[in-house]
Amino acid sequence: MLKLLLGRARSGKSAELLARVKQQVAAGRQVIYLVPEQASYQTESALFSSLSRAEFSRVSVCSFTRLCAQIFAKNGGLALPDLTDVGGAALMSVSFDEVKDQLHYYDSQSMGEGFLSALLSARQELYNLGLTPKLMEETAQLVSAPALQQKLGDLAAVYTAFDSLIDSAYADETEKLYRAVERRGDFFAGKAVFVEEFTGFTKPQTDLLTAILRDCDSLTVALTCDELYPRRAAGKDALSPFWPAVQTGRRLLAVARKWGVPAEKPKVMRADGFVGDGPRQMERALAGHRPAAVRDGTLTVMSAATVFEECEAVAAKIAQLVRQGYRYRDIAVMARSAQDYAVPIRQAFAARDIPYFLDENQQVYAKPTVTLCLHLLSCAVRGLTAEDICAIAREGVLGATEETICDFEDYLYTWDLRGSALKEPFTRSPGGFGGQMTAAEKQQLARIEALRAQVVGAVQTFAGACRRATGGDIVKALFAAFGALGTGELGQQKIEQLEELGETQLADDFVAQWDAVMGVLDELYLTLRRTPMSVERFLEVLRLSLQKCDFGTLPRSLDEVLVGSADKTRPAGIRVCFVVGAVFGSFPLQEKDTGLLSQKEKNALVAAGVDFLPDTEQDISIELGHCYSAATAPAEVLYISYYTGSLAGEESRPSELVETARRIPGAGAATARQVLQETPHSPHTAFMALCQSADQPAVQAALQQALGPGYTGRIDRVLGAPQQFSFHLDPAESRLLFGSRLGLSPTGLEQFENCRFSFFLRRGLHIAPPPKGEISPLETGSFIHYLLEQVLSRFGRGFPAAGTDEIAACARQVADEYVAQSLGRENLTARQQYLLQKIQKNTLLLLGHLQKELAQSLFFPQGFEVPIGAGSDIPPLRVSAGDGTVVEVSGTVDRVDSCQLDDREYLRVIDYKSGGKAFALEDVYSGLNMQMLIYLFALCEHSGQQPAGVLYMPASVDYTSLEREPSPKDDQLFGSTLQQKGLVLSDPAVITAMEREVAGRYIPVTAKKDGSFSQYSRTASAEEFSLIRGHIEHTLRQLADTLHRGDIAALPLRHGQFLLCDYCDYRRVCMREDDDPARSCPKIKTDKLFFERLREEETDGR
Repeated sequence: MLKLLLGRARSGKSAELLARVKQQVAAGRQVIYLVPEQASYQTESALFSSLSRAEFSRVSVCSFTRLCAQIFAKNGGLALPDLTDVGGAALMSVSFDEVKDQLHYYDSQSMGEGFLSALLSARQELYNLGLTPKLMEETAQLVSAPALQQKLGDLAAVYTAFDSLIDSAYADETEKLYRAVERRGDFFAGKAVFVEEFTGFTKPQTDLLTAILRDCDSLTVALTCDELYPRRAAGKDALSPFWPAVQTGRRLLAVARKWGVPAEKPKVMRADGFVGDGPRQMERALAGHRPAAVRDGTLTVMSAATVFEECEAVAAKIAQLVRQGYRYRDIAVMARSAQDYAVPIRQAFAARDIPYFLDENQQVYAKPTVTLCLHLLSCAVRGLTAEDICAIAREGVLGATEETICDFEDYLYTWDLRGSALKEPFTRSPGGFGGQMTAAEKQQLARIEALRAQVVGAVQTFAGACRRATGGDIVKALFAAFGALGTGELGQQKIEQLEELGETQLADDFVAQWDAVMGVLDELYLTLRRTPMSVERFLEVLRLSLQKCDFGTLPRSLDEVLVGSADKTRPAGIRVCFVVGAVFGSFPLQEKDTGLLSQKEKNALVAAGVDFLPDTEQDISIELGHCYSAATAPAEVLYISYYTGSLAGEESRPSELVETARRIPGAGAATARQVLQETPHSPHTAFMALCQSADQPAVQAALQQALGPGYTGRIDRVLGAPQQFSFHLDPAESRLLFGSRLGLSPTGLEQFENCRFSFFLRRGLHIAPPPKGEISPLETGSFIHYLLEQVLSRFGRGFPAAGTDEIAACARQVADEYVAQSLGRENLTARQQYLLQKIQKNTLLLLGHLQKELAQSLFFPQGFEVPIGAGSDIPPLRVSAGDGTVVEVSGTVDRVDSCQLDDREYLRVIDYKSGGKAFALEDVYSGLNMQMLIYLFALCEHSGQQPAGVLYMPASVDYTSLEREPSPKDDQLFGSTLQQKGLVLSDPAVITAMEREVAGRYIPVTAKKDGSFSQYSRTASAEEFSLIRGHIEHTLRQLADTLHRGDIAALPLRHGQFLLCDYCDYRRVCMREDDDPARSCPKIKTDKLFFERLREEETDGR
């Protein structure tokens, strides 16, 4: 007897089924209650509460899987192990390789993770339709599209090979259903079977239901619909959340007629189980009926700016509901995919201490054990890389401390080690270039090398075991690597540490993910133990297996908010439900991954007579059914929320679910911001509401008063931040951090002007990246400076007359000394040694040019690498700020030249620049490029000499126009590229003392025939040098004032199109984007305009 029980949501179907079950067990019959796997616990709980213990013993609550197991337990058939997703992935890979030469459509398809996953999904889908490989071939003859014919033929070939591998070895879910039909015997005889919570059935499930219907006393099926032959059953009117249930009911009636089984007239339940108007009228609207007005405020639509704000508003409402008397277990949050909401839900609920249970299995793919496996295999595939080695060291090495792992990572970064270099013992200094290692660095290196030896040794052994191996050999090699690294013992230590910290859930999750990964490896060993397989293919199979592998978690308490997915979770006893993510295209979901067969091809299969395959309209109806299930979950209160913008900045609009709710009279509306301001119930939530009330001063003032003096500091920092990147320190904290005496280098000064936040991190917190062991521009400059300094100082006044060979020999000797003392020849690679030789040749050309300059100049070097500041004879440039802070700028001058003219001695400073740096006074105006000027003024103040200028000497020779390697004799050909940039005193006597002919060959000044200087000459009078010094001192005072105000804004200085953020080590700290605000350098086109502006500012008192 077939009995259909129809009814919409909360119409009393479950209560009616329980009453009928009670009647059957009272009559002495055995009852089978068939429900989806995820509904089995709730169903058992309801039955246990409604029946006596004796009655309950006669009821068996089953899913299809459990029902098959019971049939096999009684009648045989349990000998074969289940085919898991892991085993299926491995065998499908082997099957495809076996038949690839026979394929037509997929003949050029490579077996990647995506295609392997699609093959498995397509098999499941086609087998659920009843399409065996033989029927696929027959169906291919009924369709007209050649591509679909080829696809079906190829899939039939692959699946035939797959079935031959699992035949008599494994049992998959589909095969078990068919086998249960064959082996059922008298299992269902005399029993009453009840079916609930299903929206539809696959072809194999329908075949088993057919067998049940033929054998049992009665089959009662509850369906969520109120009629089987509605008038809107054709065309577009078929779009209905009830359409899948309608189809299922009709199909069951047809089966009953076919087998001559009597069927009662379907009973329609019409009870009203809703308490609140909101869920009740929403159900009517989704069912296609005209809703009445909501009069009790139990339906609200909430909008939010982002998904995170949406979840914060939901959490705030839940906290409010609990204070009103609701229990957490009375509340559910339903999303289209709960996994998509896992992170924002966790963050929002944790802020309010809301317990919740996420009804989703956790993926193991991103877990530590998986990371270790994948990086080990990656090393076997592509060789040793720093990325893989660091990941292995961090995830799986017993005894490696956090400090050693960090040092190891820094070492690889410093020396840029990769490939074969990782196989060799580490012998270079952990501190990069810098001469002899200290005792501490030697101990650090020993720890780093021990870790390298352990990791690389295990990896090399593993890679060797994987060559010409079977899948089983690779699994055994993985376990051996785990042993060599001590991964198992390390995992046990982590579990114990988590338990000691009271993080029992994290400890349980770690155990679960470990067991899941070990299960995957065990399964792959059993499946592939005799199958030859490359490491690349094994890696693909393992990745797919791990993506399909998950582990479930149990609720931690009896009072938790349920967070679930609309297509999976079956909430029961829910009073309040939040339907989240009701965004167009997402809920209901519009675009699904159709797999190997497009929706058009699936529609063609439907036209060819393939049953059980939903067409486009039926797919939409299924999605509407998910919306209906979520919206009708609560008995009392329903909230529907959406967000208007994604985290990527894309705009979102509400879905039809939201529009349906808005059309119901009396439906409420709120924004997340309003909710967050309405519901502060703790200092934490009140402070969050205050942060979001910038445009509501009355609300802000009330919250500030409620929070009290304990929050004054935090509130001041929030209210005092006018824009996103205006980071701010408390003035007292800034003074404590930087002190009342600011000692700066010119580099630090320039960093402050470029970005105050970068200065704060580097100079205040001393956060810096590890050094790089490379011949960087900085290291190149140091090498050139040393060569020039030593050669010039060793020859002294005799340098202009020295021979070329003498200079070359001296340069070689100096270079060898530098490498031994500062770099360590053992630290240099062959390429680095070649670069140093090239730099040495370049410096010989510079020395030749410098010889000619000094031979005709009255200025001559009087000092090299001259220190200015603490610990030296020359005091720093010192300025006192308005608050008494003293700013001192110290540093080292590359070269100082002097010249005696009449009764005055003049002084100029020279800076060697290996880059193409230009000198622009507009940079000086913005606080940049002041280094040489500061040195000049400090030296002159100390010695009483007159400032003659600052010059930047190019430290690299441009000889691209030459067709051969140049020599010092070619100075006439490339010497013009070595003109020094800078600014010199406009006194003609000083200028001719620097360059006798004033032809612009050595200094940036060219004389015209009338004795005046060209317009492109860079000169300044003594009065103008004084103006520059005044501006520099003013800049230093501003720096002190700004810093002690606590202004450390991440507002970089833009110079034309150039912005240092592109090269900043701290960009990930401030999270600045390209289009975020920045300061701009003022454009001052000429030196004349620069000095005019300084005069105006001096007149105005700055």
